[in-house]
Amino acid sequence: MNCHNAGGDSPRIYAAGTIYATAAGGTAVAGATVKIGNTTMVTDRGGTFYATSAVTLSPPTVSKCPNADQTMSTTPTNADCNGCHKSGSRIHLP
Repeated sequence: MNCHNAGGDSPRIYAAGTIYATAAGGTAVAGATVKIGNTTMVTDRGGTFYATSAVTLSPPTVSKCPNADQTMSTTPTNADCNGCHKSGSRIHLP
C-alpha cells in the first residue's frame, strides 16, 4: 500500500483487502464485516474493505450472515491483507 502511506499521492490507508467467495478469487463478497483489533470495516460492492485510521493488529475476523465467523489463526505482521493473500489463498467466505 505504498501509495497510501504518509507522503503518498493518495489518502492514508491503515488496513485494506478484498473478500472473495473462494480462495481462488472470482466473485467479490459485498457486505461482509471485517474486524481487526479495534477497527470494524464492511466490504463495498467490490468486496473491498479499508481503514482510514490506525488499527491494532490482532487476528482478523471475517463474517457475513448466515456464514459463521472466520478468524485468522495468527496475528498479521502488517495490514496490507492482499499483500499476503494472493491467488490461491484469497480471503474468502464459504
